[in-house]
Order: sequence, then structure tokens, then C-alpha cells
Amino acid sequence: MINALRVLMLSLDALALRPRASLALSPDRALILKSFLKQSNCNKTIGRPSSIEYIQNAALQDPVYENDDDEEPIEQAVPIQPQEVKIVLRPGDTQTIRVGVRQVNDYPVDLYYLMDLSHSMKDDLKNLHTLGSLLATEMKKITRSFTLGFGSFVDKPVAPYSAAEIIQSGNPPCTGCAPAYGFRNELPLNRNTTLFDQKVKSTLISSNQDDAEGTLDAIAQAALCTEDIGWRNESRRLLLVTSDDTFHIEGDGKMAGILRPFDGKCHLVNNEYAKTKYYDYPSIGQVNDVLVSNNIISIFATSGLEALYRNLSIALQGSTFSQLRSDSTNIVQIVSSKYREITESIQISDTSPEGTELRYRVNCSGEARWLQPGEKPECGRIHAGDQISLEVEVKATKCINQRFEIYPIGFERHLQVHVEVICNCSCESEPDVSTTECTGGNGNRDCGVCQCLPGYYGDQCECTAENEENQDQKLNDLKCKPDNDTTVLCSGRGECICGECRCNQPANAGVIISGTYCECNNQGCDLANGEVCGGPERGECVCALDGRTNECQCRPGYTGDKCDCPTQTESCRANNGLICNAIGECKCGKCICEKSPKLLDLDADDMCVV
Repeated sequence: MINALRVLMLSLDALALRPRASLALSPDRALILKSFLKQSNCNKTIGRPSSIEYIQNAALQDPVYENDDDEEPIEQAVPIQPQEVKIVLRPGDTQTIRVGVRQVNDYPVDLYYLMDLSHSMKDDLKNLHTLGSLLATEMKKITRSFTLGFGSFVDKPVAPYSAAEIIQSGNPPCTGCAPAYGFRNELPLNRNTTLFDQKVKSTLISSNQDDAEGTLDAIAQAALCTEDIGWRNESRRLLLVTSDDTFHIEGDGKMAGILRPFDGKCHLVNNEYAKTKYYDYPSIGQVNDVLVSNNIISIFATSGLEALYRNLSIALQGSTFSQLRSDSTNIVQIVSSKYREITESIQISDTSPEGTELRYRVNCSGEARWLQPGEKPECGRIHAGDQISLEVEVKATKCINQRFEIYPIGFERHLQVHVEVICNCSCESEPDVSTTECTGGNGNRDCGVCQCLPGYYGDQCECTAENEENQDQKLNDLKCKPDNDTTVLCSGRGECICGECRCNQPANAGVIISGTYCECNNQGCDLANGEVCGGPERGECVCALDGRTNECQCRPGYTGDKCDCPTQTESCRANNGLICNAIGECKCGKCICEKSPKLLDLDADDMCVV
């Protein structure tokens, strides 16, 4: 403990030498100092400790409906607990959040059907005239609160995506077709499935010139324009996308001279994408961001191009894919099966930024385990009403306050996590100005350490210098080395402060460097019985009076250069009661017999007895 405190004081001494130095430690140095103090049994924290506070902690629950036939709950579901926490951390410390997640039963569902209406989808559109009624019947088996909407897309109405002569003439591209457009919100989300069927029946097909469609443009607008589409705040948001061809991606707009990157904003005017000719197509990463930020799960149902859309669904968080029949007659089956697939698992994600590390311990069915780095927190074989528990270990690696979210994919409610990172001492905010403890006002006492005024330095600002820039040359280096031939100050084991060596202390427990020039080492004396100075019961290794060499300082009862000689004489007493039979000397507990004439040619025992 003494050694640890000595090292800590030396660290603070070093800070005191720098009049303008801050006491805030870098994360690496803070970790090293903390680790050393723990090794030296200094386990109590000085200063504000790490902590966790549960700010909002409502219990998990399903939505509450007042009457059996109600379609809107009077109390919203709580799928994750807690909902908000505040964590105070020092760099390298961790705090664990205990989280519960519920697969909510009877959770409201919004389903927006986004359809490719290029000419090749003509037959599909004819087969969907009663889709609304069929979907409503199926979805009411899952939830009482269901809304359905309809949107369509083709492609940017500019060459080369659409024929230039058709664009210039303003005529439809084909008989019974509508002019090409980017995205159109045909019917916002609502409960009137009959209206949905009527809208699908009255919608015209369109056409474009190339194979690829403006699918990503449409997805981005459908996700971003929450008020226009009618997404509810507390619902599972599903975006069903059907197409039979590939899609344009970021950079394809250059073919039409459209160079402005997609700005990630809603641009619906009169329910149509007004900036389709102004902005490039979004990237897949941008589409993922807008889907995630708006808690939308996309379902891709396509005929052909299975590998393309399966890979796209993998790139979009929470997305899924299914094979669509060429006439779209299995669309209800796809929605039903994919919804059940989504609700039979719970996937956890987070938005933790750089400087914060998360580690998950997931308990799916009574078997808790820590996940490996990169492994996604997920539980399968879940049913409505089931709950899982997990522990989230939060670690700060940078001195930056952070805010992030942990959430089950597909739910509106998230766990908000606020992280306050402490990298300094609270006492820095209230320094003791010009205290007498710093040599008569030569400095200010800050967190127990003197911060010296210009022209002073030292533990208590007791050293003077003509100016701050050359104070190192004013330390009287000659007093910190044994002779002029020596160039190293304090034997390379300490600092020269005010003409005195302040010895550094190694991290090795029990080792102490001392002496006028830090030449002494309490482990540098001779060994006896395999220990320095015979061990702590016999003596200790200290710096000699010259302040430069080690010597054993023996405890009472021992003597010798190594404290290897006991001073007691009982081991030398003969049976007659005489020490060494009065004809020898007891040294180091053994008789040294005299070589007198009467002992010549005679054998004496250990007590000099003939």
C-alpha cells in the first residue's frame, strides 16, 4: 500500500511541475494508473464512481383495448424494458443494463403495398383487384388493428430511362397506359379495404424504356414521407415491394445528367415524387438508413431475379424475400407467411457510436451466453407473448459523452442510452487560490496538488526559476549526480527537482528505489537462506550512510553482512553449562574451539568438549 501511494504521489508531483498542466488523464494513462492501484490493493475509488440510473422503466405489456371490437388500443404496447437509462463511466469501466424484450401480442400492423407498374406487370395488376379484402381477412387473424395502403412506381421520366420522343410528345407510352413517373402514393394507409380494391382496379399501368426500375427511389420516399403515407407511431410497419425486374442504384442518374446525390428527404407533392428528375437514385446504404430510422421492415416479393433480391434483403436490416408467382396470385400467402416468420424471432440492434463498445449476453430459452464479437443478438422460435432477457455491457473507450439506442427490430419504442464519460476530477472546478500550502502563495492548490505560478516549481512550488522557459536549467543538476564525470541524473531512476533526486518507483510490488542519487535498491543486498538479508525476520536492505550503496540492516538477534549470524549463544552451551566448554568462542551460533596445547592431537565435539 505504501509503495502504491508513493507512486501515486510521484505521478501527482510530475503534474505539479507543469504550471499549466491539466489533471485530466488520457484514457490509456488512466487505465494504467487504475490497474496499478488495484494490484497494490487500493480498491477504493476517489472521485465520482461509475453508475447507472434507470430513468424510465415501464413494465413490458401488450396493447390494451377497451372493447373487444376496438381497432385502436387505449394503452400502447411496451416491447422493451427499460426505456431510458443514464450511465456514468470512466474510460475502461463497464456498466451492465438488464433488458427485457416482449414479442407483443395483437400489435397494430401497417402494410403498405408498393408495386412496380411498368408494362411487364400488367397481368399482375389485373389479378390484384380483390387483394385488399383478402389481405384484411388474413391479417385479422393476427391483429385487430390493421391498415392497408397502396403505392406504385415506374422510373424517372427522362431519357434514357423513358423514350425521348414520348416524353417530348407528352403522349402515353402505350394504349391504356399512364405517362411514366417515379413514385406515386396511390392510397395512404387506412382501414377501408374496399377502397384499396377500387384504387388498385382504377390504377393504370405505365412503361419505361430500359429494364431497370426506380425501385429504390420509391422505397426511400415511401419510408421518409411518414405523414403522407400514414404510418402510425405505434405499429409494426411493413413495406411489401413487388417487381419483376432489376433496379437502378446510386450513380445511374449520371446517364440522364442527374448528378445531385439523393438528399435523404421526403419530396412528395400531390402524392407524387416531385424531385425524381432532380436527384440521383439513393444508394442501398441510404435506403437501409431510412428504413431503419423509420422502423420499417421491407418484404420483397419478386418473380425471377431471386439472387439479386435475396442479396438486397440481406443488405437491408430486418428485410426478407419471397418468390412471387408470375401472376402475383400468391401475394396473400407471402404476406401471411413472412409476417409469421418475422414474429417468430426477436432481433436486437443498436446505434452505438465509435467510442462505445457493447457486449451482449442473451437468454433465449433459459440458456444464457455471451455473444462473440460480430454475432447478432437474436432469439428464434418465439411466439406472441413470449419474453426474452439480455444483458448489455457498456464500455467507454473515449472521453466523449454519447447517446445511442438499443431496440428490437420492427418496434417503434427503443431503449435510449445516455453515456456520460468522466475523464477528469471534480475538484478541478474549484481550485484553492493562492493557498499558503504552496509555499506562501507560490501556487494554487488544485485537487490536492500545487499548480505553481510562473517562476516557481516543485512539490509545494518551493523551487524558483528566472522564467518558465528555462526552469529545467535551474534545477542545479550537479547536485543530482555523484561527480562531474557522470552525465545521467539520479542514476536514470528518478527526477532532479530543486537539486534533489526524487526516485521513481517501479511497478514491481515490494521494490523501492532510494538513496541520494537513486542508486539504492531494497532488493540489491546479498542473499542468505535464499532471501535478501536472510528475509524480513532477520533484516532489511537499506541505503548506507553514504546514500549510494546497499547494506543489510539486521534486526536484534542477528548480525553479519547478510544478517546470517544469530547473536544468541544457547546453541553453543555444553552439557557442563559452559559456553564452548570455556575453551572456545561462539560465533554465528557455532563454537570456534581454541587450538591450545591440551587440545592438540585430540578430537573435540561441537562444544569444544574432548
